Amino acid sequence: MTQYTYKCIQNKSVVEGYTNQKSLKNLQQFFQEQQMYPLLYYPTAWCPQKKLKTDDIYSTIHQLSYLMNTGLKLVPALRKAGQHNKKLKKICRLMADDIAAGQPFSQVFKKYTSPKAHIIHGLLLVGESKGDLKEAFKLGLEHLSWQQKHRKKMAEALRYPFFLVLLMGAMLWGFFEFLIPLLKPSVELSAQSSWATYSIFYAHNLYQNSFFLCVFLFLLMGGALFFFNRYMPEKKERLLQYIPFIGAFRANLSLYQFSKEMTVLLNAGTSLRYSLQVTYQSTDNPIFKKIWETVLQRIEKGCTFSEALSAHNQIPQISLDMIDAGEQSNQLGHSFSVLSAYFCDVLEHKLSLFRSYIPPLLFLFMGSILIWIFLGLFYPLYDMPFAENMP
Repeated sequence: MTQYTYKCIQNKSVVEGYTNQKSLKNLQQFFQEQQMYPLLYYPTAWCPQKKLKTDDIYSTIHQLSYLMNTGLKLVPALRKAGQHNKKLKKICRLMADDIAAGQPFSQVFKKYTSPKAHIIHGLLLVGESKGDLKEAFKLGLEHLSWQQKHRKKMAEALRYPFFLVLLMGAMLWGFFEFLIPLLKPSVELSAQSSWATYSIFYAHNLYQNSFFLCVFLFLLMGGALFFFNRYMPEKKERLLQYIPFIGAFRANLSLYQFSKEMTVLLNAGTSLRYSLQVTYQSTDNPIFKKIWETVLQRIEKGCTFSEALSAHNQIPQISLDMIDAGEQSNQLGHSFSVLSAYFCDVLEHKLSLFRSYIPPLLFLFMGSILIWIFLGLFYPLYDMPFAENMP
């Protein structure tokens, strides 16, 4: 079956839509049966579709959940969803056409959504196999709400320090561009000039003579970081591990995401192996991605989950103890929910430390810059009349 996009005249009006047909001959028969006069038609695959991102996925699942709770079937609910968004409405209708043609909903949803939504794909597959999509929608909404809340917390923690860094950069630019050129002619370098005056003159000359070179080097460094992040992510993560605070924070963040996703999947009724496969695909950290892959291979060879994890130093002992207890009591889902709550508290503590210490450090740096400017420019100006009156 091939999906065709068409634009036709029907009953003296222009209509647009999609249809699944085996061949062009069947497509022509479809036009004749519907009394349509085609203006344009082509296989939809020739026109690449944009994938739904996290916010659109949340909106789609939210609308489908409400529509199906009113008694609508899946296909009619999809045709009514996404009315507030043109792109979302188009993709929902494409999904409805694919399902009407006989394709499973989980496969169709995966086709039109972002590859990063592995957890949602897994939940829908489980819900479809159980015949309970409403429960899958409920768990999916909870997971997406957690993701949005988590991103909001991270953005709030970084917003104020980012604003201070911008303010500090604007302040330095104003000093070098306006204040120092204004006061520099009044201050003369001599053997008795202070280190602050020498350093300000040197920094200003460097700014004037090498500004474009510095900009070029900055852009070059940015391009190198982009290349490093894009094509050597594992080396980047290994280097970040050695940076104080950042390495531990990223490791705890990956473990928190892992435990949260395992909680959602195991409580939905998926097997341990399938939950690990889905979590492995959704992990962004290349180091932990390799760990979950190794754990999967060891489980397939007959190891228990806790034994497979114990071979890796990146997994804390408290995680191993909780997972081992969950395996023995056959309540891994509950163990992972407790573990996710523990890592959530750890991350909250680290974020509170970040919010507590970074702004004062930035203010201290800004204060040291002001003292440097005062000692290098204002203090010599203040001291000049006193020096002239000395015998």
